[in-house]
Amino acid sequence: MQNLQFKRTGGENNLLKFLHRLVNKLGVPLFFVANPPFDQTLVKELKAARRAESGYHHKMSVLAKESTSWNAFIAQLWNYQWTNVYTELTDELNDSLHLLSVGNIDMASRTYREAQRLVIGSADERITVSTLEAGNAIACGLSRQTNEVKELISSIVLPTGKQRRSMKVDTQKVLTVDKTGDITKPQHPEFSSRLIELLGAVDLLDRIKDPDIFQQAAGLEDPISFLRQKKLMLDDPLNNLC
Repeated sequence: MQNLQFKRTGGENNLLKFLHRLVNKLGVPLFFVANPPFDQTLVKELKAARRAESGYHHKMSVLAKESTSWNAFIAQLWNYQWTNVYTELTDELNDSLHLLSVGNIDMASRTYREAQRLVIGSADERITVSTLEAGNAIACGLSRQTNEVKELISSIVLPTGKQRRSMKVDTQKVLTVDKTGDITKPQHPEFSSRLIELLGAVDLLDRIKDPDIFQQAAGLEDPISFLRQKKLMLDDPLNNLC
C-alpha cells in the first residue's frame, strides 16, 4: 500500500473512499499490508482508521529477544545450516544474532546466510560470534547505518553480566578459500586440508618430480595405463589418499 501514488488517484481521501467502497461492495475479505508511512495516512481521519481496524489490525515490530516468536523463528532458521560441521545454537550465538539484527527477521536471515557463505570452504566452517558479525557487516551494512537501527541497538537490553560488543568488524579476518557455488570447491572434506595447503604453497615446481610426465603419456599407445602405473590416475582415490 505504501507504493500507491496519491497524486494519480486524486489525493489520499479519494483513494481511501475507493478502498472503502471496494471493501463494502466486493463481498470478500481483503487484507491490506503496508510499510510506514502508510499508517500515517490511516490515522488522519477517524473514519479511515476505524475502517482499517474493523476486521483486524496488527502492527508488526521487531521481535524481542525473550519473546516466543523470536525463539520459534531462530529455532527454525538455525536448521538451514550448510557448513560441513554443524554448530549448535548457544545462548551466546542467539544473543549475538538478535543484537546484530535488532530482532528484525529479514536482517537475521541475511546475517545468518552471509556468515555461512564466508566460512564455507575455509579451514574452519564453525559459526561463531565473529562470523555472524562479519556476515552482518556484509549483508546489513547499509541498514546498520540508519537512525532507526542505531536507536534499536541502543535500546536492546543485554542479559545480565554481558557487555555490548562493537560491531565494527574486519571481514578480512575470515579466511575463505572459495565462495558457495564455485565449481572448484572441494567436494570431499577429507581432501580439503591438503588442497588448502597446496593453494598457499610456494614450492609447487619443486614438488613435481617429472614435469614432462603428461607429454610422455601422450606419446604412448595406452597413456591411461601409464598414468595408473605412475599413480597419477587413481581409480579409487578415497582408498589411496585417505
